[in-house]
Amino acid sequence: MASQIAALIAQFDARHAAYARASGEASWATARQLVRVTQQATTAYDDWRAREEHMAENIGWLARQPDAGGPMLIDAHVTHIAAVGTTALPSMGQVLRRDWSSRYVTVAFAFGKGSFLALDRTAGAEGARAHRVIPFTVGPAPVETLDGVLGTAKEPVFLVDLRASPQSPIGEVDRWLRAPQRMHTVRGYFDGEHAFEAVAAAKAFDALLYVNTISPIHPLSARDASRASP
Repeated sequence: MASQIAALIAQFDARHAAYARASGEASWATARQLVRVTQQATTAYDDWRAREEHMAENIGWLARQPDAGGPMLIDAHVTHIAAVGTTALPSMGQVLRRDWSSRYVTVAFAFGKGSFLALDRTAGAEGARAHRVIPFTVGPAPVETLDGVLGTAKEPVFLVDLRASPQSPIGEVDRWLRAPQRMHTVRGYFDGEHAFEAVAAAKAFDALLYVNTISPIHPLSARDASRASP
């Protein structure tokens, strides 16, 4: 399949002018990119490290389109947006920071307690149950975690700018934020236990948005989704 997809992309490039005349430049570009995404998927199945590079590539493609219209908001998991890798794998954020420098601004989400929706990965969840999206509720973040420390401010919602001025002295708070601290990293699945990862927040992010109490999203019904579609 890989060779067939590569051949299709080559055909798109070779017949660019003809395809663009027939359907428009924007339609040609979108169709070619869809084939490229298919090519990325076949690679990522065998090499998960490629996934982060692919996401950054696709965001770059969107930003270069004539109708991009200025700043872009990217919503993704904190380990994806981190400008410094939080795992052994390079992050999408690292690639975007490399390519866009300070134009890439990362805002991480932290919370104290509340509920959220996720795939059920608790002990014993197998088969169809393991593919169910269900609500989970967690109590207050431990006081020794990043989320727990932010919660001591006793504010329902606030934003912390982590971008230090080059002239600013580095104090104890700065050192603590630049060192790995456990913070909430809830993914699309939840096993009921592993909700924290060690992250050096001031290195990985430009700002932290803290919400003390979170609640689940409200999925659109099929009827509502059709109404929301352009």
